[in-house]
Amino acid sequence: MVMRASSDTRAAQQPIRPGAARRGATIVEALLYLSVAAGVIAFSGRVVQDEQTRQRNQIVAADIKMVVDATQLYVAQNYDAIVADLFDDTSADTPMVAEFGLDRLVGAGFLPALFQSGTGGLGGIYGQDYTVLHRAVRRSAPTITLANTAALGADRVTLTDGGFEAGVNDELDLEVVLLSVPGPDGRVIEPQNGNRIVELTGRPATGFVLPEYVRGEDTPPVARGAFDGWGLSLVPFLDLRPEISEGGLLASIISLPVTGVVSVLANARDIENLSRCADAPQNTAAYSECVAASTGNALYSDLVFNAWDSDGDGTLDRRPGISGLYQLEFGAPLDTDSDSIPDTFGTITNLFALSCHAADGGSGAPLSVGVAQEFEVNCPTTRLRGTVLAENATVTGDLAVSGRSTLADVDLTGAMFLDGGTTDLLDNVPVWSGRLDYVFVAEPNYTTNTRQENLSSHMTCPGSRTAVIEHALMGYEMSGPIMPLNGDDTAIDQIAVSEDVTGNLTVTLSGKWPLPVTVEVLAQVFCRTIPPIAASG
Repeated sequence: MVMRASSDTRAAQQPIRPGAARRGATIVEALLYLSVAAGVIAFSGRVVQDEQTRQRNQIVAADIKMVVDATQLYVAQNYDAIVADLFDDTSADTPMVAEFGLDRLVGAGFLPALFQSGTGGLGGIYGQDYTVLHRAVRRSAPTITLANTAALGADRVTLTDGGFEAGVNDELDLEVVLLSVPGPDGRVIEPQNGNRIVELTGRPATGFVLPEYVRGEDTPPVARGAFDGWGLSLVPFLDLRPEISEGGLLASIISLPVTGVVSVLANARDIENLSRCADAPQNTAAYSECVAASTGNALYSDLVFNAWDSDGDGTLDRRPGISGLYQLEFGAPLDTDSDSIPDTFGTITNLFALSCHAADGGSGAPLSVGVAQEFEVNCPTTRLRGTVLAENATVTGDLAVSGRSTLADVDLTGAMFLDGGTTDLLDNVPVWSGRLDYVFVAEPNYTTNTRQENLSSHMTCPGSRTAVIEHALMGYEMSGPIMPLNGDDTAIDQIAVSEDVTGNLTVTLSGKWPLPVTVEVLAQVFCRTIPPIAASG
C-alpha cells in the first residue's frame, strides 16, 4: 500500500530559498545600525550640552571669586564708614538694614569698570546682578537686627569704640552678605548648577539659596555652603529684597558678628594683605608674635600705585594718594658696592609742590595764636640746583652764594659777605631811600630859616644793627629849574643839612631870596653794625 504525504507535509519539506534568508538578515542589521546611531547621537548631544553647562558654571564661579575677594577687602577697609552710613542713612525707629551695588566697589578701585551693575558672567548667563546686603547687630545678640532709635544714637560712641566687654560695654557688629538677585530678564539658578558653581569657586564662604519650588513655600530662604557646611538665614533682608524668597541665588558671607570679615586676605580691624611678617606662616603663634612686635608692621614688598579709569570712558580719572601721615622717614644711606662710600639714598622724584597745613582749609590763618606756619629743612648743608625763585626770603643766619644772584626783596637779619670777605655788604645797602623837598617862603631880607623832616618811620633795623641816616644835597629851585649851589645867584649864602639820632633831617637856608625856594635832598637810611666792620685792604 502506497502512502501519500499531505500537502502540509510537503510544504514543510520544501527547502528554504537562499535569497529569502539574506533579505531577512539585512533588515535586522539595518535596524541594529539605526538604534546604535541614535544612541550615539543622543549621547553626543548630552555630552555637548554638559560641556556647555560646565563652561558656563566655570565662568560664573570665576566671576564670583573676583567679586567676593573685592567685596571682602572693601568692607574690611571701610567697615567703620559702613557703620556710620547705617546710622546716618536709616530712618528713625527702622531696622538698620541697607545695601549697595558693585558700582561703589568700582568707584573705589576695588573692581574694574566691566563689573558695573548687570554685567559680568552672572549677568550674561543668568541675568542676575550683585548686591551687598548688610545689617547692624549687637555682639551680645547677633541674631537681632538693631533699630535706629534715639537711645541707640546716644550709645553710638560706646557701641563703636572697639572695647567690647561682656555685660559692660557692648559693640555694634555688621552682618554682610554678597547676594545675587535677578534682574528684569533674570532667572533662577537650578540647584544642580548652583551647587556646582559653589564648589568651583573654592570659597568656603560662598553658598547657594535653593529655589522656592524645591524647598517649599513655607520654608524660609537660607543660604547654605558647599555640602551643607554652613547655613545663614536671609529672613532679616526680606523686607529690603522680597525676591530673595524665590531662591535660586548665590550668596557669599562677607562679614559676621564677632568674627569680622570672613577672609584670609582681610579683617575688619587688622588688614594683613601686604606681606607683613613674611617669614612666619599666617594664623600661627609665631605670626601673632611678629605682628605684635615693634617691627611687626614691616612690609617686605614694593608698593606701586596706579591711576585707573573708574567709569570706562578711556580717561584715568582716579589717582591714588596717601593721606593722614604724621611722619615720613627714609632709610639710612647704603653702600651697595663695598667701597665705604654710600651710594643709595632716600629720594623723592617728580614732586611739584610742598605746602603747609592750615586749620581753615588753606586760607593761611595760623593754626593757633602764637604758632607760625613753618616749613623746616634741618640739614647741615642744603643744596639747591638750578634756578631758585624766592618770594620775601628771610635769612636769619649766614647766606653763602657761589653763583650769580638777583635779589629783589630780601630781609636779612645777619651779615652778608661775598667770597669770604670781611666787609658786611649790608652796611652799604640802604633799607630806605627817597628824595625830600623842603619849601622856604620868600625872604627879601637877609635871614636864616630851617625846615625839618622826620624819618623815624624808616629807621627800624633787625637784630643789633643801628639805623644811620646819610644825605646828599641835590640843589634848590627858585621859580625855575634846579640851580647848582655854585651858580651866579649870590642871594643865598648857605644851605646846610643835618640829622640827629631821633631821625630828624633838618635843612638850614641863610641869605635872602625874593621868591619861594625849594631845596631838594636825597636821603638814605642804612642798618649798620656798631661798631662798623672795617673794609678789607
